[in-house]
Amino acid sequence: MASRGLELGAVEALRSVALLFGPNQRMAKSRALADIASRAVTDAAVLLAYHDCLLCLIAYPETRALRTAAQRELPAHPAQHV
Repeated sequence: MASRGLELGAVEALRSVALLFGPNQRMAKSRALADIASRAVTDAAVLLAYHDCLLCLIAYPETRALRTAAQRELPAHPAQHV
């Protein structure tokens, strides 16, 4: 099964909780990162927005696990798809 392409809406969902903290937001960040990680990046604007969001999550990590997940994603979506 082919993976879905990453859309700006998915990145915006992650961005909307990136700087919110608490159990619900932590779960939302984790789910959003997992969802995005399963998608192919095919649009340069979406890649840029996602990259910025990942940098935010790394700069202001709520947990060590979320920071690690964001760091793992950073090189996982290079521009080879764009």
